[in-house]
Amino acid sequence: MGRKALDYTEEQIKEALKKHKTQAGAAEELGCSQGTVSNYVSHYGLGPSVIGHTPRDDRYDSPTMSIQNIKELLFDIQNKNVPTVGYKEVDIQIDSYHKILIVPLADWHIGARYVDYRRLVEDIEYVRDTPFVYTILLGDYCDNYNTSAYKQGQIEQNIPIQDQKAYAEEFIKELSDKTLAVINGCHDEWSYFNDGFDFAKYLANKSFAYYMGHNGIINLLIGAVMYRIFITHNTFRNSTINEGHGLKSALKEGQDFDIGVRAHNHKPHTEDCVVRGERRFLVTAGSYKGQDRHASKAGYSPTVGCTPGILLDPETRSIIVNADYRELKDFV
Repeated sequence: MGRKALDYTEEQIKEALKKHKTQAGAAEELGCSQGTVSNYVSHYGLGPSVIGHTPRDDRYDSPTMSIQNIKELLFDIQNKNVPTVGYKEVDIQIDSYHKILIVPLADWHIGARYVDYRRLVEDIEYVRDTPFVYTILLGDYCDNYNTSAYKQGQIEQNIPIQDQKAYAEEFIKELSDKTLAVINGCHDEWSYFNDGFDFAKYLANKSFAYYMGHNGIINLLIGAVMYRIFITHNTFRNSTINEGHGLKSALKEGQDFDIGVRAHNHKPHTEDCVVRGERRFLVTAGSYKGQDRHASKAGYSPTVGCTPGILLDPETRSIIVNADYRELKDFV
């Protein structure tokens, strides 16, 4: 008995495949097995290309903008994205011919274990209640170990983050008439990473002070004398051997200031030195956070219980810095 003649034309096979997209679907329509359809596909030289394709559409194939329009759009985005995280330089005048004491406050770490809240309150109340005493706030007001921060820090907090921020806000309000400027710290930055909210800027608005982002210059006129003060939470080239190295490096790399004030290391430090042929004064604010498990493991020294002070004269150019502002109280 001879081989059975082909029962389906090429057009029938093509139409069935186009309609059902699979050989199994085509076989069901034609009333034969999938193997039979496969044989017809082979016999007629049909391949995957017969299973239609999406028609070309200029909406997707052609660029929606010309290259010139793309360039103009990107240039406009660049112009709008110029960094504007706070003021870079501000002029402040204290209309007085009395000596001024500045007590830089930083690294409160409200919410962390082992915070010396009594000393924090004592320092805030001294600044608040004492004439001719001012502060610069240098960041890390809350411990703020949120989901974008280190897990170990989250474990060691003993106050919920929403309460940490509420308490910090109330303390900032206490200093509203005495704050020259506010800086953002690395723990404050975690809020921005987590939800886009700039908590330090919010605190600056509550204290009616200039918000200077991560760093900036204060041109402070007291009486007849101008003092140029560079403030930052942290410097780029730090050293565990020389506490003033980061601020000295800032001077060597282009910054120009009489007084440099930073925080972050939790170790109060003051230094009178000469850099680039000029006398400079360097200050690192202390911290109120004690030695937690992370600090102990990393080998950091225990926090020293003092806060630096900067004494400025309004008539003659005179700067005195001390690692403990309490030793300058009698000069104010």
